Amino acid sequence: MPYKSVSRSIPFLRTQYVTGTVICYAIIGMTFVYSTLRYGLDLWHVVGGVLVAVLMGLQIFQSLRLVETLKRIEYALKMSSRGELHHRISSTKGLGELGQVAWALNDLLDRVESYFKEVDTCFRLVAKGNFDRHPLGAGLPGRMGDSLEAIDSSVMAMRDNVKLINRNELASSLHRLNTENLIRNLKQTQDDLIRIDEDAREFGTQARSNAEAAQKNLRDVETIRTAIDDITGTVQEVADVVGILSRDSDQIVGSLLTIKEIADQTGLLALNASIEAARAGETGKGFAVVADEVKALSRRTKVTAESVDQIMASFSQRVENVSQIAEHSNEVTQGMSAMVEDFESQFNSLAESSEKSVQQVDIASAVIYNSLVKLDHVIYKQNGYVALDGGCDEHQDKCAAIAVDHTQCRMGRWYYEGMGREQFGHMSAYRQLEQPHAAVHACVQEALRLSEQDWEGSQQLREQIVAQMKLAESASEEVMLRINQLTEERTLEGKDQPSLPRRVA
Repeated sequence: MPYKSVSRSIPFLRTQYVTGTVICYAIIGMTFVYSTLRYGLDLWHVVGGVLVAVLMGLQIFQSLRLVETLKRIEYALKMSSRGELHHRISSTKGLGELGQVAWALNDLLDRVESYFKEVDTCFRLVAKGNFDRHPLGAGLPGRMGDSLEAIDSSVMAMRDNVKLINRNELASSLHRLNTENLIRNLKQTQDDLIRIDEDAREFGTQARSNAEAAQKNLRDVETIRTAIDDITGTVQEVADVVGILSRDSDQIVGSLLTIKEIADQTGLLALNASIEAARAGETGKGFAVVADEVKALSRRTKVTAESVDQIMASFSQRVENVSQIAEHSNEVTQGMSAMVEDFESQFNSLAESSEKSVQQVDIASAVIYNSLVKLDHVIYKQNGYVALDGGCDEHQDKCAAIAVDHTQCRMGRWYYEGMGREQFGHMSAYRQLEQPHAAVHACVQEALRLSEQDWEGSQQLREQIVAQMKLAESASEEVMLRINQLTEERTLEGKDQPSLPRRVA
């Protein structure tokens, strides 16, 4: 109920004083008139009436001063209730208790004004970031002083909190800058790994093609070697045949010599027979004819033997030439065989080296691609942290990257569709990779979903977001472990693969 309506029907003190004064003066006047009419005009009546009138006037004046002071007190209190604490009650000399009340009120207003000035000055400077101006409450008693001390403690706490906020703001800015540059650097490294992986695959294809070509050339060299061995065998057989022919030719020449000797002896016998036939005269004519025929036959036999001897001499010379050529050919083919054997050994080493290069390139490609998969995994988590820090309104691209299902990211495509299944599907670490990889996606996506709610006003939501990211980090560690196991097993498989067999001559 407003204070104005409490005494609405009761006149104010000033009205009461004026009304009472008028009534008193009226009573005094009527008494003076009555006594004058009844007893006559008397000096003492006049002096007494004047004194009473003067005293009452002084009393009325003092009463009006009291009323005026009360009005000033009311005004000061009213202005104080409006926040204007600089109003004071003056001219209170001679007002007695009311003057003391006025001075006590002035003292209270001084203390209240000092209190609020200290508070106002302190918080104005605090609002500007200056915490060095402490509220001074040494002259303020009781709760005011205690309040200023509490405010001073609060200001110190605010200063520490502002320092903490500034440190957090700096750390947050540096973290954001670091994260943005980290993701950009990781993406550059990702592009480099992609390019290296493509180059390694191309090099692996070329190395595999070279290894296949080396294998084919090795087979061709083996064919050439076999052909040269056949030629060497054939030349050796020819040489053997030529040797046999040479020996046969020598035997024929010996036989011809025997025939020539027989022909010479036959000629001598025919000559002796002719001589004996001539001695016998007519009786030996028939024998002389036979002797002549034998002699003629001996002569033709000798001529024929000499002719055959000439032919055999020429044949022997040719056989000797063929034998020399065959021997030279045998030496050449043996030299070629040695060269081909050395060439085959070199090709065998080249083919083996090419095969090892293919294996090493396959291992290096697997390591590079696995590193690329792990890098993609790290970028996915960093996108999650950035999105949680700034929200999807600020980082729409990061949120879109997080929303990708675990089967559609690079690791998912590698696992379900790419060379992961082809090269690592038989390994136990490969089968153990799927569950933690799916858990990373699910936990980061759940944390992002929780961050879209009023987490700033809910401790439980903040704890749930942190718990989901902890689960994501734990699953991520297992993902990295499994990928490392895949790389190690792939490396061991590459080292355990047998090399190409070397041909022993």
